[in-house]
Amino acid sequence: DLDVQEEKCTIEHDGTLFGLSWSLDGEILASTSKDKYLRLIDPRSGEVTSKVEGHEGTRTMKVEFCPQAGGGSIDAFCTTGFTRQSKRQFKLWDSRNMNSPIVQQNIDQSAGAILPFYDEGTHLLYLAGKGDSNIRYYELVPEDPWQFYVSEFKGGTPARGWCRVPARANDTTKCEVTRILKLDGNQIVPLSFLCPRKSNLFQADLYPDAYAGKSTIGAEEFFSGKKGKVHRISMNPKDRAAGGAKPADEASNSGAITKKKTASQLNKEVKDKDSEIARLQALLKENNIKY
Repeated sequence: DLDVQEEKCTIEHDGTLFGLSWSLDGEILASTSKDKYLRLIDPRSGEVTSKVEGHEGTRTMKVEFCPQAGGGSIDAFCTTGFTRQSKRQFKLWDSRNMNSPIVQQNIDQSAGAILPFYDEGTHLLYLAGKGDSNIRYYELVPEDPWQFYVSEFKGGTPARGWCRVPARANDTTKCEVTRILKLDGNQIVPLSFLCPRKSNLFQADLYPDAYAGKSTIGAEEFFSGKKGKVHRISMNPKDRAAGGAKPADEASNSGAITKKKTASQLNKEVKDKDSEIARLQALLKENNIKY
């Protein structure tokens, strides 16, 4: 509980923790660890509600929550890992029935861990491997076979890491559906995935209301058992210009992204304040004023 800086529960794992993913409403926490298990956890109590072996291989296994996968009613989880023969693969799991995956798809033979990123607006699952220069993406659908391979981005240099930018930051004027940041050597390279449309109008089918990145209930309410709504904001620039109108819930703030100051800017501000303090202290001393 960050409000009172108090630990509420501790969740133990048998082995190194490899991955964590929250459901958007905060009701489920999924984890993967070196013991090969995928766990679904009640974050209020720390109780493990489901536990199943994710992948047979012992290398890194990651997990990503896929809400209403493919636009259906299933809240799924995607795990990426390795087979016993060290082939990379991904699986999709129905959170209501964890006995076996609804999808098991081998990808290739390589050593780098794959990071999964899911975009619920377009139902696209992006798989980016550490040390890879490419990103594969699949469309999730609400019925068997549950997924279809779409395409692959191919770059020229291997990546040290990947990160997906929240959907609310996408440039709707360019039909940008996803932006992924690639850690390439000593620089961060943004990669934009665009839908090839010529119209200048807002494409409502590409941009449903996006997760605003803000909570609707406090820690005390959460731990008392209250379920909060997922705060979403409109992706339409006209609604944004009107102050972030048309939230999917009744929360009042717009969820707009504000630019943060860099470490160098903050350090400069501290140095400037220190210089001003030193000047004022010298002035007090010069006039024999005690402080």
